[in-house]
Amino acid sequence: MPDIEERWSIVTALTQSQDDAALLGSPELIGQVCEEAEDLAPHVEARKVVSRQHLKRALVAVSVTTALGVVLFFSDHERSMVLLQRLFAAGSSISLAKGSADRGDLVTPKDEPAQISASQSGRGVDEAILWMEETEETLRRVALPRQPDGRFVHELPSVRRDFRYRFRAGDGQTPWHQVRAVQRPRITGISIKITPPAYTKLPLVE
Repeated sequence: MPDIEERWSIVTALTQSQDDAALLGSPELIGQVCEEAEDLAPHVEARKVVSRQHLKRALVAVSVTTALGVVLFFSDHERSMVLLQRLFAAGSSISLAKGSADRGDLVTPKDEPAQISASQSGRGVDEAILWMEETEETLRRVALPRQPDGRFVHELPSVRRDFRYRFRAGDGQTPWHQVRAVQRPRITGISIKITPPAYTKLPLVE
């Protein structure tokens, strides 16, 4: 009924308003709206607003959904607990598979081979994905099989420039780690300085 919906909407807005009473309108007008809303209330039949049939359908749907949820929860308790933790702690790093880069950030000689690897705990997977990013436009994906010792290993034949990397295994992933390629130090010359003891009165030799 549009009339009663309009009246009760006005009454609800007036009762929840934080405005000054002088801004809401005259008390006579507000009282009239309230009286009209009360007069129209008997014309509303609860069974027509929400029928028993619709209510039963809703209850059945809720019951079936709850039952399925219980079955799924106990069929894979570990996964269900992780999903619940994610629900109540959105944005947190919660996963079944937990991985960590073995060496994290590292410095390696330029143009020489290097190895990066990751270890995993929690629910095991047979394959991990290694992401390597040299620039914002360059992102390389490498699929790595699980080694007999449980690690995921990638051999780099030659590290030519800096890059960052991360591993992803199952629903878990490591943070981004940085690899710096630096030139090995080289000896370009040798300087020797000999300072004899004072009692020898010998000169300083360079």
